[in-house]
Amino acid sequence: EAAKAMTAGRRMGMQINGAQALRWITLNAARSLGIDKETGSIEVGKAADLVLWDHNPLSVYSRAQQVFIDGYLYYHRDDMARQPITDFALDQLFGGGNE
Repeated sequence: EAAKAMTAGRRMGMQINGAQALRWITLNAARSLGIDKETGSIEVGKAADLVLWDHNPLSVYSRAQQVFIDGYLYYHRDDMARQPITDFALDQLFGGGNE
């Protein structure tokens, strides 16, 4: 989504770099929802939701290497035990199924 935002902005004549595009979909999105005190940037005391990529996250060729949610490692590309293969399996990691 950040890459799409960056491309759209550039088409409109805006000079947008990758860092600005990522900020649009992270911190700025959190601000618009009024939750920027809890999430949207990497700071002590905020929700530790983070994706580590193997290359530029704006590239279609990059792959997620690790995914942390609330500071817990939920996905690791090199660890099959940390690779949910279905939406159901992922939901179970989050304590789903109580609906």
